[in-house]
Amino acid sequence: MTKIGVKFVSEDIEVARRRLDALPCIAHATESDTKEETINKAGLKYDNGKLRYDLYPLDAYKGCTEVLTFGAAKYAPNGWKTVQDAENRYYAALIRHLNAQKNHADNGGSGLALDEESGLPHLDHAQCCLIFLREVSK
Repeated sequence: MTKIGVKFVSEDIEVARRRLDALPCIAHATESDTKEETINKAGLKYDNGKLRYDLYPLDAYKGCTEVLTFGAAKYAPNGWKTVQDAENRYYAALIRHLNAQKNHADNGGSGLALDEESGLPHLDHAQCCLIFLREVSK
């Protein structure tokens, strides 16, 4: 059995317990747990009910961030928050970016269609529009 790089080979359970007791806390043990329960909990981490940020594709997150960075340089950081008639304008922009991607595919293009001005994917711009719509609709 291996615990944090310490190999226990044919040692009796008492020797293993003493070595485990000498290690820093590596489990979600409670004071009421027996030594066997503590050993069995080693390496566990309870994440039930927590948001799974690891499920969001990092490349999509990066693409949206690139569009936000482009917009911050062109206009102002967080300038999207003060746009007049934001819901209608971001909805219209969303549809324009989605249509650009669809037209690209319909005309034999493959992959991500790029916005002419920014050089960034239309779908990344669309993702930003959705985020803006969500925020201004609160």
